[in-house]
Amino acid sequence: MTARCAHHPEKAGVERLGARVYCASCRDARALATRGLELRAQPSTCFATYAGSGRWLALLHGAPAHWLAHQLGTRAAAARPGCAAGFAVERGDVLAGRHVLHGEPPRAGDLWVDNDAEGCGVVVRALRHETRGFSISIRHLQPLPARESSDDFYLQLGGRGRFFR
Repeated sequence: MTARCAHHPEKAGVERLGARVYCASCRDARALATRGLELRAQPSTCFATYAGSGRWLALLHGAPAHWLAHQLGTRAAAARPGCAAGFAVERGDVLAGRHVLHGEPPRAGDLWVDNDAEGCGVVVRALRHETRGFSISIRHLQPLPARESSDDFYLQLGGRGRFFR
C-alpha cells in the first residue's frame, strides 16, 4: 500500500477503511478503542473517532445509524461526526435530503426511524393485503447483542415510528 496515513502523513498506510488509509499505530490504537464493541455496534472495527495525539475513542452512540449508513453508503458530511471509515453515525445525517411520509404508505427502500433516540432501518417489503391492511418488513440493527434483523413493523416493532423517502 503506497498511500499515507490520514492522520500521520509521514507514516505509510497499512490499512484501508472505506476511503481512508491508516498507519500501524492508528490501526492498533483504534483496535484497542473498539475492542468489545461487537456487542453493540456493527461493523464494530470502525466505530471510533480519532481524538488526536495518536488516541482513538470508541463512539458512544449512533450504532443503528452507523449500521444504516454502511448499508446505504452514506458518507459523513464535512465537519460532521463519522466513523473511522468515513460513514455517518448520526441518524439526522442518514436522513438528510429525505422527507417524512404523511398518510402515504412506505415502499421498499424507504427509511424507518423509531420514536426512540436511535432506532432506524430500511423497508425491505411493504405489501397491501385486501383483508389485513399493510404488512411492512424492516431490516435494522437489533441492539444488544448487535445483529442485523428483519422484523415486522407491526408485530415486532410495535407499529411505532416514521417513514422517510
